[in-house]
Amino acid sequence: MFLLLFLFEFSVAQNPLYLLLSENQQTGINEYKNALGTTITATANFGLAGYFDNQLSRNKCLLQLSKKFYSNIKSYDNKIPSIEGIPLSTRALPSERGFLWNKALEYSNGDKQLAFMLIGICGHDDKAQNDEKFISCPNNDSKMYRPESLGEGIDISENLKKEIIGTQGDLGSENIHLKAKYYHIIGSAFTSCLLLRRNVPEVMAKTITTTAASGYRSGRLCEAINSGIFNESNRSKLLDCSINGEKSSFWKDMSEKFNFHSGNFKNKIEILVSHIDAYLYLASDKQIREQCLKGKVSGQLNSFLQDQANMKSLKCPQNLTESRCSSLRHRLLTWSIDLKWTTEQHSVGFNFALKNCPRTLNDDSEIESSGLRA
Repeated sequence: MFLLLFLFEFSVAQNPLYLLLSENQQTGINEYKNALGTTITATANFGLAGYFDNQLSRNKCLLQLSKKFYSNIKSYDNKIPSIEGIPLSTRALPSERGFLWNKALEYSNGDKQLAFMLIGICGHDDKAQNDEKFISCPNNDSKMYRPESLGEGIDISENLKKEIIGTQGDLGSENIHLKAKYYHIIGSAFTSCLLLRRNVPEVMAKTITTTAASGYRSGRLCEAINSGIFNESNRSKLLDCSINGEKSSFWKDMSEKFNFHSGNFKNKIEILVSHIDAYLYLASDKQIREQCLKGKVSGQLNSFLQDQANMKSLKCPQNLTESRCSSLRHRLLTWSIDLKWTTEQHSVGFNFALKNCPRTLNDDSEIESSGLRA
């Protein structure tokens, strides 16, 4: 629900910005909202997955074409050695740059709107893409998830990559490989096209797209704060685990919940404790806590995450040692970098759509005639 709070404001009849839009443009915003849905968790965007499932169930021709398209992608994957986890530093080979988009154009016979649909079906995530009864998506080490699979230079900047690696590259077993997460760019390209094809003004469309990135990141933090898992009691139990060892039943439950199955035990304890310290720090801010409970993430939390200078010098709670205080600052800084990272990915996806997404000046009849019909 967090991501869409901002978007719903555009569809309220009293909103002057929304009222200034044409019916076609209003439809574009509503389509964007419907595609994203209202369910984003720490592991998946089930809104987009549900959207594509609905499209595939209603259109047998699209379903058959998508199966052929992704079967071809899998065949391509089998010909070239995979890269486990697709690290952030990865680039597609020169011969591979743009292959995903070019393949989509080939299978759509040059219909760009249909091509955006094809890349979005499995491209919006690398794990929970859709119901497998419709499409069996490529593995998460597929070449389609390598940076620049949409085209040469279609990726975040090298400077930002260096900043991410410099901040998050020494966090221990949770980041042995910092993954590229290129699916954020592919997903943003698809959803941005939903806005642009309906001629939603460019500035407004970009604002909506980048705000969605903020909602995605801040929403995940609010989800954790609201869950109640990250509390004083569990922090104490984790610290006890560092003494009692991995056989503790509480540790077994926590390691299963957070998918900690490898790595140094002491390091894993420190990682989880730093998470709890950071969530408790955020929740100690009354505004953040109340806004999270209301599902509003565009306020105090988002402002805090954008202030990296403050994080580096923030005063820690008195009950933390200097070592844990340093870990707290680092944890908050990684979340800030995550926000910056995802926002730039959404911006890259938007710019790709801006260049390639076909526009229409009319409404449903012209849009629906594009692509496949059952």
